[in-house]
Amino acid sequence: MFAPEFYPEDYMLNEDLLQCDDELDAIPKKILFKRGLHVRAPEYTKLSDQRYMEQFSYSLNVITLRGRYSGEGSQQGYIVWVYYEPDSEETLLKALRTIGVDLSEKEAQTVDPDSPLAFEQSMMYSSGVIKHDAGEYMVAA
Repeated sequence: MFAPEFYPEDYMLNEDLLQCDDELDAIPKKILFKRGLHVRAPEYTKLSDQRYMEQFSYSLNVITLRGRYSGEGSQQGYIVWVYYEPDSEETLLKALRTIGVDLSEKEAQTVDPDSPLAFEQSMMYSSGVIKHDAGEYMVAA
């Protein structure tokens, strides 16, 4: 890493990033709800289908579970948060029940507009759907 004197004078000001913030402020941010649940591989395959996500306008944040408590093959476990706009809630909940995913018993949370999570910010600004894969995690007893 170079010492600060080797960088251009304006490098430390981050003015370009401040301009990006101003540009983002001009774009409307969606209000989103999210609900989390555990699903197995067959339901996850249907839930994460890009066309289905686009048809019913929802995004996903996914954690893949691994280890002896998760299961293998069709028993593979996933922790999934479904993100959606409040106006589409009723239609979405009905649609997801048809593929074996029942969110109706899960508490809906409003996504914080100032969320520090970059993927949540992307979802609030995006006009499309997003599937964010948070990686694999070992389940330990």
